[in-house]
Amino acid sequence: MGESSSIVLNDHSSRVYSVAFSPDGLYVASASADRTINIWDAGSVQSTIQPLLAHDDNVNAVAVSADGFIVSGSEDKSVRIWNAQTGQLILQPLLGHTEAVNFVAISTDGRLIASASGDCTVRLWDAHTGGSIGVPLQGHMGDVNAVQFSSDTQWLVSGSDDRTVRIWDVATRQPSTVGPLRCDDSVFAVAFSPDQQLITAADKSGNICIWNKETGQSAQEPFHVSTRIQSIAFSPGGTHLVSGGDDGVGRMWDVSTGQQILAREVHSDWIRSITFSPSGRLISTGSDDRTIRLWDAATGEQLVILHGHNAYVTSVAFTPDGKSIVSGSDDSTIRVWDVEAALTQSSDSGKKPTFDLEHSGLDEGWIMSKSGEMLVWVPEEYRGFIQTPSCTALIGKHCVIVTAEETWHRGEKWTDCWLGSNAS
Repeated sequence: MGESSSIVLNDHSSRVYSVAFSPDGLYVASASADRTINIWDAGSVQSTIQPLLAHDDNVNAVAVSADGFIVSGSEDKSVRIWNAQTGQLILQPLLGHTEAVNFVAISTDGRLIASASGDCTVRLWDAHTGGSIGVPLQGHMGDVNAVQFSSDTQWLVSGSDDRTVRIWDVATRQPSTVGPLRCDDSVFAVAFSPDQQLITAADKSGNICIWNKETGQSAQEPFHVSTRIQSIAFSPGGTHLVSGGDDGVGRMWDVSTGQQILAREVHSDWIRSITFSPSGRLISTGSDDRTIRLWDAATGEQLVILHGHNAYVTSVAFTPDGKSIVSGSDDSTIRVWDVEAALTQSSDSGKKPTFDLEHSGLDEGWIMSKSGEMLVWVPEEYRGFIQTPSCTALIGKHCVIVTAEETWHRGEKWTDCWLGSNAS
C-alpha cells in the first residue's frame, strides 16, 4: 500500500459531531458540541470563516451605541457585542452572570455597558475590550429587570423584583446616598430624564413613579393605569413619557402635568418595549404579537407593521442617527431594520410578495398576496430566519433571504420555476 497522510484540524473546544465537503470539494464544514460551525479551506487547511456564533436562547434586550455597535443580553446568561452593519460578532461573549441577562444599556460615550440579571446583580463591562469592570453591583434582593445610564455616564439606575429602584455611582460602583426608591410592585422599567434631573420607574401594578434624582423626593404624583407596565421612555426633550404594557396600548404622558395625552391600541398582545426615535417624531414598539410597529408620535397614527420575528419581540432600539431600528426576540435572533425603506415599502406593499411578507406576515406558513392568493409556503424551521427587504441584517444561527425579482413565477407561470421561461 502507498503512503497515507492525515491532517488534524484543531479549533473546536468540544466533540465534533459532523463534517462534510462542499459540492465543489473546496471547503470542509464541521459542526461541534461547542455550538459552533467551522468552515475550512480544503486546500490550505485553514479556518477561513469564523464560527457562526449567535445567542443560544431568547434575546431579552438590545441597545445601540453612538458609534454603531449593538449590545444584546440573553437567557443564555451572556452579553454580546455586534457590528450593526454586518451583524458580525465583535468580541467573544461577555460571561459572568449566573442567570439570564434581562436588560442591557450603553453609556452615551460608548465606553461602558451595563447588564441587569436574574442573579440579582448589575455588571459593568468595558465596551471596547469586553472586560468586566470591578465586582458586580449588589444590593437588590430580586431579579434586576432594567438598568439605564444617565446622559453624563456618572450615574446608573436599576429596577428589580424587590420593588426598589437603586442609583449607583458609576466611578466608585457604590450606591448613591439617595434611595433606594420604593415602588408598590416589581419594577420592570426605569429611565433617566434627558436633563438627568428626574428618575422614573414603572411597576407590575401599573404605576409610573417620578422622583427628583438629587433628593429622592416625588416630583409628581404617580401615573396609574390598570395594566402591567413593561416599558417606558422619555421623549428626547424630556417633556413626554411613553409606556407600554400587557394590554397592547401605547400611552403618552405629559411629564409636567401628569396628564395622559394619547392612548392607542397598537398591538394585539403585550407591548414589551417602547422607545422614541432620536428626533422625537416616531415611536417604535415591540410586542408579543411578534411584530414591530412604527407610529407617529404627534398623532398616534400607525405607520408601519414589520413582520419577521417568529416569537415575542422583547426589545426595540433606534440607532442614534434614527435611520435604523434594532430588535431582539425570543426566537434568539436580532434584526436591523431600515426605517426609511420600511416607511416607503409599506406604501408599496402589494407590488412584490416580499413586501406583503414583511408587512402582513405569514398565514399558517404561506406568503399571501393582497387578494388572498397563496404564493409560497415556508417550512416551519425557516420561518424565524427570513430576511425581508427592510431587514438589513439578521443575527442568528440561520438566514433565509427571500427575493421576488425576475425569477418569481406565480399563477399559470408557476412551471417556469423548473422549466424556464420557454415552458409552454
